[in-house]
Amino acid sequence: MSEEVKVQEKKKGNWKKVAVFVAVIAAVILVINQLGYMKYFKNPQLLKSAIDGLGFWGPVVFILMWIASAIFLLPGGALGLVGGLLFGPWMGTLYTIFGATIGAVCAFLAGKYVARDMVKGMVENNPKLQKIDQGVEEEGWRFLMLTRLVPIFPYNVQNYVYALTSIDLLSYTVATFVFMLPGCLAFSFAGGAVSSGGSPVKIIMYLAVAGVVLFGISLIPKWLKKKRGGDVLEDLEDEEETEGV
Repeated sequence: MSEEVKVQEKKKGNWKKVAVFVAVIAAVILVINQLGYMKYFKNPQLLKSAIDGLGFWGPVVFILMWIASAIFLLPGGALGLVGGLLFGPWMGTLYTIFGATIGAVCAFLAGKYVARDMVKGMVENNPKLQKIDQGVEEEGWRFLMLTRLVPIFPYNVQNYVYALTSIDLLSYTVATFVFMLPGCLAFSFAGGAVSSGGSPVKIIMYLAVAGVVLFGISLIPKWLKKKRGGDVLEDLEDEEETEGV
């Protein structure tokens, strides 16, 4: 078999993987939507009601929802707050960071070994996403740190895009866990304020913790730019400020 034929066969095999992967994602989203479960990914109160009575299985289901959200690109904005609503600020942070990290690693591996061509096409058509690869080349894990601390790119999308970069799995996993932790803490404490039993002291304390953490996170891009400089970091900071207007 000639080299050209081998290349063509490899491309066909890659596109088959992509087709199967896309079909699975579409099927899962369709089933979740048809069964009426999509609303739980969008509404914190509904999700809380659904998981509240599961006892031991509550944290397991919650973590599995994080993993499903990451792999199947489901809306997961409600999950960060629901951890605090369901389990309190500290346990909510624990379950959230483990679910978000495991989901991020699963999506990273899927993007690297199963859906690489699909992700590559997505990145090639989006100049903003191309900055992730450029940022990793220039800054290494520090760029991952920035994008995990500050949601410049959607969590679900960047999990897949990082699979195309030169970052290794161990660095990706450790940096994802460590640098998503402050955000998980802030949202869990904000959710915990709602489920604090109406105690004014707890509400104020929980919201204060969430506010301080989020404020500290917002200062990181400026600190990193001042310390290291770099066009990519400057561009991302400018984009973040523009989107916040």
